[in-house]
Parts: sequence; C-alpha cells; structure tokens
Amino acid sequence: MTFWSCFLPDGARHVLARLLIATAVISCAAASSSPLSQWWQPEVTDSLQWQLQLQGDLVPIAGVNVYAVDADASVESVQNAQRQGAKVMCYISAGSAENWRNDYQQFPDALIGRPYDGWPGEWWLDIRRLDLLAPIMRARIQACRRKGFDVLDPDNINGYENETGFPLTRADAVRYIRWLAAEAHRNGMAISLKNGEDLIDQVADVVDMMQSESCYFYGNCDKVKVITELGKPVFAVEYLEQISKTEFAAEACEAAKQYKLSMILRARSLRPDSPYYACAR
Repeated sequence: MTFWSCFLPDGARHVLARLLIATAVISCAAASSSPLSQWWQPEVTDSLQWQLQLQGDLVPIAGVNVYAVDADASVESVQNAQRQGAKVMCYISAGSAENWRNDYQQFPDALIGRPYDGWPGEWWLDIRRLDLLAPIMRARIQACRRKGFDVLDPDNINGYENETGFPLTRADAVRYIRWLAAEAHRNGMAISLKNGEDLIDQVADVVDMMQSESCYFYGNCDKVKVITELGKPVFAVEYLEQISKTEFAAEACEAAKQYKLSMILRARSLRPDSPYYACAR
C-alpha cells in the first residue's frame, strides 16, 4: 500500500488493495508463461573444442568446452561440465521414435513409419503431423531445460532423404526445424542444426550453430560455410569407420581449417571410452 493511500476512506483503501493484488497476480502469471529471452549464441572462434558422446554420463576431457550428450545424461554430469566452464548440448531424436525411450508409448500409430535402416528398435516419424508430434517434443525440450542443458541437439530431421513411409519434403523439414528452434529459444536454449546441409539457406537465420557428420568423407564441408560466414560455429565429426587417424590429421583437419570448423574424429559407438582425436586449434 502506498503512503498516500493511508489518507483514503476505508472503502477506497480496500478497493485499492484488491486492485494492487490483482495486478501482482497478473504480472506473476505473465512472467511465468512468457518465453525465456536469453540463450547461448556462440561465435566462430578457435577456442571452441567439442566432444560428441551419446553413451553414458558425460566424461570431461581436458580442453573441451562444448559437449553433445544424450538427453538421458544425469543432471550431475551436466552441471559438473558447466562448473568447469563448458556448454552442454541435449541430444534428442526429433525425427524418429526409439523404443528404449521412456516416452515411446506416447507416439500414436499414425506417426510411426518405416524402420530406420541400420538402427534396430527405431522408426521414422511423420514430422508433418505437428498436431500429434508437438506435445511429445515439447515435453522433451522442457525436460532438457529442467536438466540445465544449454543447447537443443535434435537429430534425424532429414527424413525426406530416406524411405520413411511418408511423402516428406524439404519444406516439411524446414517447417519442423523452425518450430524446434522457436521452442528451444522459448525455453532459453540455443539450437544446433544436425546435418541437413541442403536446408541451411532456409534455416540459418533461426539456428545458433551446426553439427556436421562426415563432411570431409562425403566432400561437402564447403556447404556448411554459410553458417560460419554468419559468425556461427560448426562442430564437425568424422568417423574411424570411414577414415584413418592419419588421414584425419593430414587432410580432414586441413578442410576444417579452411572452413573454420571445430572437427573431431570418433568411433561410431560414441562411447566415452572410444578413441577421441581433435584437430589442432
């Protein structure tokens, strides 16, 4: 109650008090429902060194300051990395349903497509059906936020390039990525574009960084320069199943330097105990 209100009649003071309480309630409600406006927006720099580890809890590596780990990683491991000054990405599969996830039963049959070739227990999703898919993915994004992750890392957004059982198009993927970006930002997280090199021109304005798999092996590292030219980093990974450590150091790292990529070499298992090599920065 303000000082001058003390001089109002009792009835007027009661009315003023109710108005002040109502205003406070409305303000609190608006604050709790409004989107978080701050998220990590990194810039291309030689100081960014990353690790991609999708099995087990996050294991710190000297010199690494960006980690991409599975959404199931423990809060403790995420916070431990952050206490050491690192940023942590939250991996989810945004374009497939995996039968080992605890929310697998929430996917309606109408969303489930063909099996994901090479990955038992995983099926492609109909990303056109945001009416059915949005509540599930929104819950996953919010779970990442509650664990304190800095970045959303949605995988398998390129169903249009695969036999999914649905007539997916690039336009469907663009629409979905832009929706994911809006949801990530609403929850105070950055978002990383995972592969989808031919979509870059249509989503570069809403993503904060990019992950690129095997761009040296497939000869398309030049496609991701759109991202770095915007001042946003690209985190690249090559795989030991495709190139040797010697080729990585002698040639892949030259491509990384040319296109300003933070590049590492890993085994496809992406276990914490599997080999890890990084280009000199």
